[in-house]
Amino acid sequence: MYPAKNSAVNRFFVPWLNEAVRLHEENIAPIEVIEHVCKDIFSITEGPFELMNVKGVPATCHEEKTLEHFGNLYRATKALKQRAKSKESWKWQKHDETYIYLIHPVMRKQISDRMLGTVFYICLQIL
Repeated sequence: MYPAKNSAVNRFFVPWLNEAVRLHEENIAPIEVIEHVCKDIFSITEGPFELMNVKGVPATCHEEKTLEHFGNLYRATKALKQRAKSKESWKWQKHDETYIYLIHPVMRKQISDRMLGTVFYICLQIL
């Protein structure tokens, strides 16, 4: 079990990271698109895949497993488990910030809706 100070952070970020992997796993969008949309809608400098690479994909998968009792949203995806087992980082083609303008609006909305929905759902659960 994680110390109390890490619980809220993991409880928030773990399903958010998992949802990004789920979008990729379901072929909704490639990693670089998910990265750019998340950076844009959340006004952040690192997208979910970059964050997983920084902290370590196996660590992310382990955190998922420790929180699975909170429900399906927290269950590690097959793709995350496989990536963690291989101990490989996520790979994608890097683009500059103007790439966001090349992403189809329907794909952008799908990613945005799912990622924001995940965040709002988690916040409501915590409250």
